[in-house]
Amino acid sequence: MISAPKKTTDTLKRKLNTKRRRPSALPLSTGYTPPIPIYKHQRTAIELAVRKQALGVFDDPGMGKTLQGVLIADCITTAMREAERIFILCKSAHAGVWVQHFADYAPHLRVQSVVGKSADKRKWHRRTNVHIINYELLQRAAGKGAPLTQFPNGTYLRLNEDAARVIRIATKHGPSVMLADESHYFKTPTSNITKFMMAASCAFTRRYIFTGTPVAERPEDVWSQLYVLDQGKTLGRSYAAFKNRYCIMRDTQYGPKVCGHRHKRELHCKLKSVSVRRLKKNCLDLPAKVPKVTNVQRTAEHEGFMRSARDTLLQALHQYKGNTIYTRKGTSVAAALTAYRKVCAMPSTVHPTTVRGSKYHALVDIMQQESAPIVVWCDHVSVVQEVARALTEDGYRVATVYGKIKHKVRDTIVHDFEHGAYDWLIATQSAMREAVTITNSQHAIYFEFSWQLLNWTQSQDRLHRIGQKGTVVINRMFLDGSLDAYMYDVLCEKERSASEINDGKRYPAVLSKQRLLECLAW
Repeated sequence: MISAPKKTTDTLKRKLNTKRRRPSALPLSTGYTPPIPIYKHQRTAIELAVRKQALGVFDDPGMGKTLQGVLIADCITTAMREAERIFILCKSAHAGVWVQHFADYAPHLRVQSVVGKSADKRKWHRRTNVHIINYELLQRAAGKGAPLTQFPNGTYLRLNEDAARVIRIATKHGPSVMLADESHYFKTPTSNITKFMMAASCAFTRRYIFTGTPVAERPEDVWSQLYVLDQGKTLGRSYAAFKNRYCIMRDTQYGPKVCGHRHKRELHCKLKSVSVRRLKKNCLDLPAKVPKVTNVQRTAEHEGFMRSARDTLLQALHQYKGNTIYTRKGTSVAAALTAYRKVCAMPSTVHPTTVRGSKYHALVDIMQQESAPIVVWCDHVSVVQEVARALTEDGYRVATVYGKIKHKVRDTIVHDFEHGAYDWLIATQSAMREAVTITNSQHAIYFEFSWQLLNWTQSQDRLHRIGQKGTVVINRMFLDGSLDAYMYDVLCEKERSASEINDGKRYPAVLSKQRLLECLAW
C-alpha cells in the first residue's frame, strides 16, 4: 500500500476543515431558518439555547456572540412563539451594536432601546418585542422612599423606577427572555448590578448570558454569573460556602484574602454543565495571531527618572507586611507602583521634562518600518495623552480613545481609523476592550500592560476576530528594569488559572512576590 505524501495529506485536511467551517443557511433542527449563513458553532449555540431554559455562551471574543443572541431571540419569538418579550441587558456602549444587529438580521421585530443614566417614561412602549436596556440604568440607586420590590423567589430589593418597570413588564406580559451581554460585568456579588441581576433573573422564563471571559480575573468570578442562570442550583446559593469549597483563604492586614484555589476540575465540570464554550482556533479559519517581543534598553537620561521612582517603590515594599501583595487604592504600595509604571512608559507623565523615554523611541522605530496603521494599547490615560502629543509633534496622524470619551465619539474615531484617517490609534485597554471591531490594522503594540486579565484578552481580540483578513501581530514591549516582564507573567498565570476553569486543562503555578523584587534589582 502506497501512502500519500505528508504535505499532500495536510493540504487535503486543511481544505476539508475549511469546507466544514464555511457558514451555512440551512434550517436548524427546530425548523428555524437563519436569515444569513452562519457558522456551525453559532448553529449549535442556537439549538442548545432553544432546548434549555438557561444557558451560558462563553465563546472566545470575536466569534459573533451578538449575532447568536439576535438569532436566539428571533427563533424563540418568531419560530417557536414561546415568548412575547425579549430583554437585552448590556452596557450602554454596546446598545448601539445590538440595535444595529436587530435591524440587519431581524427587522420584523419591534426593538426599543432604553439607554442612559435615567430613562424617560416616554421611551417605554407597550407594543415592543425587544427591550434593550443598559446596566448603568438598572444599577442606579433607588430614590428615598422607594418601596421594596418582591421577586418570585421571595427576595426583597429596593429598586429605582426603571429597574422596577423591567420586572413589572417581565412578569405581567407573558413569558419573557433575558439575554445578558458581557456577564462578567456582574461578577462581584456586592455590587448593585449583581444584586439586581441575582434577584431579578427569576422573573424571566428563559435566561441566557454571554461573555468571552467568564473568569475575568479569578475563578470565584463565575459564582454570581451562574447564580443568575439557575438561582444557585449549580454552585449553591451561598457565596461564602462557594469560597470555602473552592478558595484557599489567608489572613492579611486587610482581612481574609484568597491566596489560592482548589477543586478546579470539579468547578470546570459544573460550569460546563450549564454553558457552552468554543475557541476560535477550533471553529474559524482566521489568519494567525503571531506574538512578538520588542526588548527596549533604557537610556541614561531615562534611567535617572526610573531610579528615583524605583527607590520610592522599594521603600514601600519593605514596609509592606506579608508575602502576597494586595494593591489596594490609596495605599503607599499602589501609589508607588503606579508612579513607577508611568515613569517607565513616559517620564513626562510624572515629571515636567521633555524626555520622551526609551519606549517612545522604540515605538517610532517600529512605525518607520511599518506602512499599515498601528494600534497602541496603554493602561493609563496620562500615558495615552503624552504618547499622542509626542507623535503629533513628530508629524503623525494620531487618534486617542480613553474612558472619558463618549461612546458615539469613540465609534466615530474607530470608523475614521478603519478608513485610513489616522496612522496611530492610541487607547487604554479598558476603554476599547468591548463592542469594538478593528480589522483594518494587523499590528497591536502593548506599550503598557494592565493587571487585569480581562483587558489583556479582550483587547487582543479587537483585531483578531471575524472579518480580519491579515495575520495579526501582538507586539509586547519589555523595557529593561521595568515591571513589564513581571506583569506579563502575572497575566499568563491568571490566563492559565482561568483555562483550568474554562477549558478543564491543568497548569502549574509559577509566580511569587520575590519576582517583583528581582525586577527592581538593577
